[in-house]
Amino acid sequence: MSQFNALIEQGIAKGKRPDISTACVYDTVWSHDQLGLNYQWLWPTRGLVLWIDFREPAGTGKWRTYDRYWWARHAALVSHEPDKLVEEHVKWYVHPATKKIDLRFWFERPTGEVYSMAPTREFYELERDFFANNHLCTGHVMAQHTENSPGPTYLYPAAPKTRNKKRARGQAPDPQ
Repeated sequence: MSQFNALIEQGIAKGKRPDISTACVYDTVWSHDQLGLNYQWLWPTRGLVLWIDFREPAGTGKWRTYDRYWWARHAALVSHEPDKLVEEHVKWYVHPATKKIDLRFWFERPTGEVYSMAPTREFYELERDFFANNHLCTGHVMAQHTENSPGPTYLYPAAPKTRNKKRARGQAPDPQ
């Protein structure tokens, strides 16, 4: 198992809904994790996400900080398909009657002010739009346009030029 993905794989191994793909779990982890895209859809309105704490079950339990394992657990249980994302997240994290888990987002504004808040429906509307616009958890792979890519520029030619064709083929050179 990859050391970089070990926590994600352990989170998936703990159990995943059959309608959630492994690819979607990875899309979700890397878009949420602080070493990934770190909720960049929230930056313009809320500031940089520093970390996110959760408490389960809601209203009780111990506060913990998300890491890749917990992001994988989240992604394996809550749909991130854009057409389901808002309602499922509101059910799990916002609506008082159905909320299963308390969340606390910690942000830093450009001024340096650090503050925390619980998520709102708007958080998940912005997330849905980000996922849809970037083809995350949609089952569609973005087109890769490599035909126009110049590729890497190498400092040295692929094979050394020789003056002797036999030497280039690995044969003994002609005597001089």
